[in-house]
Amino acid sequence: MHLLRYFSIIAVIVVIGLCIRQGQPHYQTFKGNIFGTVYHIKVRTSQKDASLHDKIKAELALINAQMSVFETDSEVSQINKAPRNRRINLSENMSYLLRQAQTVYRQSEGAFDPTISPLIDAWGFGPDKQAKIPTRKQIKKILQYTGFNKLRFDKSYKTIRKDDERISLNLSAIAKGYGVDKIAELLEYSGYRNYVVEIGGEIRVSGFRDDKGTMWTVGISEPAEKGANAMVLDMTNRSVATSGDYRNYRTDENGKRYSHTISPQTGLPVYDKLASVTVFTKHCIEADAYATAMMSMGYDKALAFADKHKIAAIFFIHTEEGGFTKAYSASARQQMGE
Repeated sequence: MHLLRYFSIIAVIVVIGLCIRQGQPHYQTFKGNIFGTVYHIKVRTSQKDASLHDKIKAELALINAQMSVFETDSEVSQINKAPRNRRINLSENMSYLLRQAQTVYRQSEGAFDPTISPLIDAWGFGPDKQAKIPTRKQIKKILQYTGFNKLRFDKSYKTIRKDDERISLNLSAIAKGYGVDKIAELLEYSGYRNYVVEIGGEIRVSGFRDDKGTMWTVGISEPAEKGANAMVLDMTNRSVATSGDYRNYRTDENGKRYSHTISPQTGLPVYDKLASVTVFTKHCIEADAYATAMMSMGYDKALAFADKHKIAAIFFIHTEEGGFTKAYSASARQQMGE
């Protein structure tokens, strides 16, 4: 991540919409739907591979079939339905993802926790989208069977079992990032080194957009439904993910707003001056998980966490005037040359 400049944009990623004019580099571009969102992929190449998009779609379909709680026969759904102490074999993808989830769970002291699926459901952000607001008593009961530490893995993470049959996983805070990495891996295996992969705002870039070494351009909106005055960054060989309180939320009959970011510790939606956090790492699975963890922590703890683990992060913070101010972790300031 190098030069940083300010610009008014709305798009999450600028480079996807670049026009290709005569004399400019040649690209293959792909777009589709997956994980309940849209993906965009751009590959700089003079060779046209008619089968590449089919390979991409097949890879994404496999991950969706394994990771989606909205698919009743998916691998994660089978884990969620399993009784207490039944040993379940994990696919290679699931094994890797849950190992990474375990790492971030421990680093964040539980701020990142994929076992809060029952809380997500209770607050109406799960597959059923129920309208009721849970009571404190209901939340307290659910907290008895959440916690990633209630999952048991063998040493190689090839199998899993649950301490309580009510434990269930929701991988939405890490699966998109993993999907981005898997498509990047597919492109690398196919011989491509210059590309952008974006799934629902989670991004990974590699190489350059032309032979002159021009970096890819990535834009970050303000944390609002129609974000403007955002940041535009030149990047290469990095991943970026954002978590915020501004798009996925619900309101009750009194108009009170509830964020989709649920605290694993309290079981309640997070209310904090932190409006969004954008994380930069090598792999997108890490950026995705860290962004969720830090959003759950709130600004003060999130900044300390980012500095402790040397994570480049940009924070948008609510102001009393109704606007936003920005803050940066030490690693972000260093990488931007500030």
